[in-house]
Amino acid sequence: MNTYTVRPGDTLSKIAKKYATDWRTLYAANKEVVGSDPNLIRPGMVLALPGAPASPGGGTSPPPAQTGKNLRDMVSAAVSAAYEPQKAELKSAWQEQAERIESDSRAAQTRYDAARGELLAQRETDIARLLADAENAQLARGGGYNSWLHQQAQTRESDLMRAYERALADRQGDLHTRLADNAGLKELYAKQLADRIAALDAQQQAEYARMLLELEYDEYAARQALENEMKLIAYRNSFK
Repeated sequence: MNTYTVRPGDTLSKIAKKYATDWRTLYAANKEVVGSDPNLIRPGMVLALPGAPASPGGGTSPPPAQTGKNLRDMVSAAVSAAYEPQKAELKSAWQEQAERIESDSRAAQTRYDAARGELLAQRETDIARLLADAENAQLARGGGYNSWLHQQAQTRESDLMRAYERALADRQGDLHTRLADNAGLKELYAKQLADRIAALDAQQQAEYARMLLELEYDEYAARQALENEMKLIAYRNSFK
C-alpha cells in the first residue's frame, strides 16, 4: 500500500480528493495514526492510501519540487511573453519605415529617368531646329557658305548643349541628394531600433533577475516554514 506524508494545510478531504477516494475510507485506513478526531491531522503524519496506484518506489511521494532549471525556464518564458511582443512591434514599425524609404528612393529614380529622357529628347529637337534655322539663314543669303553664319550656328549649338548638360547635372544632383538623405534616414532609424531593442533587453534581463529572486525567496521561505513546523511538532511530541 502506498503512503502520503501530511503537509501543513492538508485535511483528509483534500488528500482523499487528490487520490480519488473519500475521507471516510482514508480515515478508516488510518484511524490508529490519526486518532479519534478525523479533523485533527498533523504535518509529518504518514498515511496509508487505500486503492492508490503504486509508485515505482513502493510509496506515494509528494510531487517533485520545481528544479532550479525549470524555475529559470518558467521565469524566462513569463518575461519573454511580456517583452518579445514589444520587440516584434518595434521591428515591424522599422520595417515599414524602411519600405517607405526604399519606395521613395525608387520613385525618385523613376522621376529622374523620366526627366532625363525628356531633356535628351528636347535637346535633340532644339538642335535640329537650330540647324534648320542656320540652313534657312544661309539659303536666305543666297545658299553659299558663310563663315559668320556657320560660326554663329556652332556657338548656339555649343551653348544649347551646355545648357542641357547643366539641366541634366542639376537633376542628377537632386537624385543623389535624395538617395543620400534616404540612406541616412534609414541608417538613423536602424540605430534607433537597435538602441530601443537594447533598452528592452536590459529591462527584460532586470525583470528576469527580479522575478527569479522573488520566486527563489518564496520557495526558500516555504521550505523554512515547513521545517519550523516540523521542529515544533517534534518538540511538542517530545513532551508526550
